[in-house]
Amino acid sequence: MANFFLIDQSFQDQGGHHADYVQCVTRAAREIGFQVIIGANRALTRFRLQQLPELQSSAVILPRFKNTTYQKASKLAGLRQMKRAPQSGDSREGHSEKKMVRRNLLQNGIEKIKNRLLERQRQSLIQQFYRDLSSFFFGVKFTSKDHVFFATISDLELAGLAKYLSTYPQTQSAHWHAQFHFNPFFGRPPEFEDQMTQLDGLKKDLTDAMAKSVYHNLSLYTTSDELTQQYNRLGVAPFETLTYPIAHEFVKAQTSHPTAKQHKPPKLALFQPERTDQGLSSLNIDSKIDAGGSNDGFIIRTTTAGVAPVIGLIGSDQADIGPPLQVVCPGAIRREKGQQDYLQSLINEVAEPLLATQRIQFVVQQPEKKLLKKEKLPLSLPETIDSRIADSAIQVLAHPLPRTAYCEMIRSSDIGLLYYNNSVYYSRRAGILGELLSAGKPVIVPAGCWLAEQIAEPNFQYVDQFFANHSHEKLGLADVQWESSNVPLNGGKLTFDHARHPFRFELDAMAGQNRMLGIRFDWHWPPTAGVYCRIQLEEMDESGETKERRVQIVGHRTSNQYRPNLKRSPIAMYRIGDQTKRIRVTLSNAYSQTSASIQKLQILCGSHPLGSEAQADKNSSTSTITTNSSIPLGALGVIVPDQQSLAAGLQEIVNHYSHYRASAENYSSLWYARHNPLRTVSQLISSDQLAADVA
Repeated sequence: MANFFLIDQSFQDQGGHHADYVQCVTRAAREIGFQVIIGANRALTRFRLQQLPELQSSAVILPRFKNTTYQKASKLAGLRQMKRAPQSGDSREGHSEKKMVRRNLLQNGIEKIKNRLLERQRQSLIQQFYRDLSSFFFGVKFTSKDHVFFATISDLELAGLAKYLSTYPQTQSAHWHAQFHFNPFFGRPPEFEDQMTQLDGLKKDLTDAMAKSVYHNLSLYTTSDELTQQYNRLGVAPFETLTYPIAHEFVKAQTSHPTAKQHKPPKLALFQPERTDQGLSSLNIDSKIDAGGSNDGFIIRTTTAGVAPVIGLIGSDQADIGPPLQVVCPGAIRREKGQQDYLQSLINEVAEPLLATQRIQFVVQQPEKKLLKKEKLPLSLPETIDSRIADSAIQVLAHPLPRTAYCEMIRSSDIGLLYYNNSVYYSRRAGILGELLSAGKPVIVPAGCWLAEQIAEPNFQYVDQFFANHSHEKLGLADVQWESSNVPLNGGKLTFDHARHPFRFELDAMAGQNRMLGIRFDWHWPPTAGVYCRIQLEEMDESGETKERRVQIVGHRTSNQYRPNLKRSPIAMYRIGDQTKRIRVTLSNAYSQTSASIQKLQILCGSHPLGSEAQADKNSSTSTITTNSSIPLGALGVIVPDQQSLAAGLQEIVNHYSHYRASAENYSSLWYARHNPLRTVSQLISSDQLAADVA
């Protein structure tokens, strides 16, 4: 039987995503026919192993590794790129030239000492990983059918691996795989060029490591397409995106959640994936993938033949509120997730309309408070909230949770709140989002990053479908008024930057009620992903005073989830209030001062025949975040442009919960089919022709 060595030096407990990843891959490798040997952290004691009976029964587990991959000395792990960012200079006024020279010499001397100590620490960590590998593989006789997969690796581990491979020539028989999770660049592509010189050291370290393993079959992977582009930009070696596995436990109970049963079922099922026979033909394991097919598209179906789809739900979700919807913020508290910055302010803003009315309940994971340490995420409710309600409005769960408890938390949730730092997560994958989508849960995510891209295409298609099935008027540049400070270029091209030169135009609001406005365009420059258009819409009354201001951030439609016949023009949709007489739209570059341009701008003015779903309470101070239309704005969730829009995004899903729940549940089987662990393992072993004789 061929061996599959799965090494994750950060796997040290039953909870967390390292344990989940190991169990996913182990189960798939065993199902294909491998014998699995797991390399784990030494902290995975015999007592902790007893809490993983399924894993113990299916693999040999060897806790041999002293360190985790999260090392400050690494040039990749954690948020090292933030430390590489240029520091703001201090004022030199009032200092003589001699004092400045002495200060610079002192700073340079201190910097040299720090770098020397850091390099010594790096070499110590590399040497330790080399020794741990030697211990783990002691006595192993590799064959051409053996695979070694490092689930999480950084520059330090790659250097230690290269030293081990060059020391033991017999390792050339096996297939070696290393996966990188951390982003070498910070921010988005327009910022990358300025960071290249800062990455010279990292590039040299990776190049040296690859040179030592030149005679080995060593493949390099990342966890997202955006990360792959970043690593390939370094020019060290070819990287490819590895399918990220999702455990089947998250898919099981989509219809068993009691909260969901309290809500009226929708009259339209959205985004039902078409099932095809495309799949893992190289290994003939299609029959083992039990959720959906591998088709990259999804369609909108009607429930009555010959009737055009009705986008949205007939009737009010608010008429049957049921138990509070559980808004879950799962996982560890880390600075790049930003819970400390946004969660308390969000709680304060939705306390009266959503918490006091028991329409939602927050579920938050927190680590146990350590002795003499501050609580990582102290949360409280306004004193105006009834104490009986306050006791259950925020449910705090431990982190990490046992695997079964964690899976149940995800399955029993109603809405996933993942408002992470969108600069850090532009390229970084969030495993929790995949779990929520596999479980059929609508989500709230930040714009301009990997999380938003996972639900952007279904949302685009939903808006496309709305205008395709409702009468509307198409307007162009000739039908609107634009500012003379920034005029269209030849061919109707519109240019804008971040703040200095936005493109702004105005138009009269169309007549009627239940009005919807869409803004569709094609990108002109740059032609590749990484730049986003900020679309701010202002609604003005008869006097010209702005009564409502809303923002959406739209990127490229570069997702591989298109169906071949779909238009690829990004589109944003807005509700227009009954009192609105004029509309002002401002286009700008969402995150970069560089200029961008779009073309073929279309303004779609339409309406829908359905009555209002939820009228705002005019006497309530919170009516500004209460929707008054029965048409939802998205499909799988809400992409919020900034922290100030979080409350409105949450209110949007709550007011249209049945729609978002149905869309997410219908899409979940397609998402899981793409992330089935069998696909991960088959991708790793696809190069060695192990179709039938893996055992």
